Amino acid sequence: MDYKEVLERERLKIQDQQILELFETCQQQISDLKKKELCRTQLQREIQLLFPQSRLFLVGSSLNGFGTRSSDGDLCLVVKEEPVNQKTEARHILTLVHKHFCTRLCKSDMPQVSGYIERPQLIRAKVPIVKFRDKVSHSFSVEFDLNVNNIVGIRNTFLLRTYAYLENRVRPLVLVIKKWASHHQINDASRGTLSSYSLVLMVLHYLQNSERVNRDNISNFVSGSLGLES
Repeated sequence: MDYKEVLERERLKIQDQQILELFETCQQQISDLKKKELCRTQLQREIQLLFPQSRLFLVGSSLNGFGTRSSDGDLCLVVKEEPVNQKTEARHILTLVHKHFCTRLCKSDMPQVSGYIERPQLIRAKVPIVKFRDKVSHSFSVEFDLNVNNIVGIRNTFLLRTYAYLENRVRPLVLVIKKWASHHQINDASRGTLSSYSLVLMVLHYLQNSERVNRDNISNFVSGSLGLES
């Protein structure tokens, strides 16, 4: 091994250590997830006053293994098994949810209002959402986006979670790439750049095609886990 190869190995070793240190510092903690889950549980109880058979799911980076301490919370309200029209039915459902949040859950002078969320907003986008900030804990406040019947989002959450815990280099590398993209302001799909989901898929594609990673194990394991084996 020549001098240049030794220097390159040392450089990569230092880089690996820096990535791991950043990951350990920034990754979502179990306590963070428990507080988000507490909010989800309380909100589901409230929403079921409007839609008794509904279920509220925590999705996205909070659950898929790629969350950070500053990650927003994504919630999917499933009101029925069939798809809903996002322009009409979903907007109507979220209008009712938004009104319920404003009258029962926001801070006010009325003693019967618990006041554990604030600033609920109904966003009438292509996929409408209700945005709000939770106040379950005074020391921990999270921005939430709540959509209706985005079943694909639930499935994608568990797909990425499978990848996240399959190989111990996946989560640290994804977190670093997301931090890099955020620093360069290219991690916001609403502004025409890349979504976090797209960034994760790009990292997974790289790992599946990298000579340094046993890509056969990754592809075969995930295919078997999802019942995709031929």
